[in-house]
Amino acid sequence: MPRLTEREKRWQAEDDANILAQAEVIKKDEKRLNRAETAAERIAKEANDRANAMNKIAGKGGTSTPVRRTMRKKRPSPGRPANKHNVFKRI
Repeated sequence: MPRLTEREKRWQAEDDANILAQAEVIKKDEKRLNRAETAAERIAKEANDRANAMNKIAGKGGTSTPVRRTMRKKRPSPGRPANKHNVFKRI
């Protein structure tokens, strides 16, 4: 990986801070979080289907593990996540 200049490091840090702040906003909005989780499941299924198609073309058969919809865990009330250092734990 190429070395980052000080300017690039600053930009990256600011961008990361904005992303983390946006994640906090999403986690506090239960409807938005549920839509994001549903979208993540759909995206994972599409990626899995594409991987299976690629494996079939490569002669390896459809070997990717299918994505199954699982029962969602009950979330604690909005506020600070149980593990405040892992802000993406529930996303």
